[in-house]
Amino acid sequence: MAGLSLLTAWASWGLLIAVLLVGPWTARARKSAPVNVVLRRRLGIAAASAGLLHAWLGTEHSMTRAYLDAVIRTSPAGDPGGARAVFGWGAALGAVAAVVVLVPLALSNDWSLRRLGPGRWKALQRLAWVYFALVTAHGVLFQVLERRPWPAAAAFAVLAGTPLLARIRRRR
Repeated sequence: MAGLSLLTAWASWGLLIAVLLVGPWTARARKSAPVNVVLRRRLGIAAASAGLLHAWLGTEHSMTRAYLDAVIRTSPAGDPGGARAVFGWGAALGAVAAVVVLVPLALSNDWSLRRLGPGRWKALQRLAWVYFALVTAHGVLFQVLERRPWPAAAAFAVLAGTPLLARIRRRR
């Protein structure tokens, strides 16, 4: 189950990055940024679903006492409290992210768009950026906790920066 938890984590995060790249890509292609892009909505639903599945798998099957004990046993001598703190913060950020993503997921439908109007609907959909920040911070902490090899950390950093750079370039 730990492998499936990791798979759903990366799948969700990758889909979320794609969601955040659709806006700048669409704006560049059309010279304007439409409120609703069907591809972005579908990718967002898939990202949120995979993220919630990851949260469930991580909580129920992977984040067991045995996992925590193994992480603490392998931490550097004299720093078991540091591993506990990293684990605690990582788990807390993941839990908050799982709650935050429920809002854009629940509103990813035409009825909500009509009911809220384009401005309010889009403002609430921008919670995807908050979700991205939480999930990325959660991922960084678990990369550190599980001592992922540097190529994985480098790939993580490049992927994390991609939607931010696209957003900055779009604003110019």
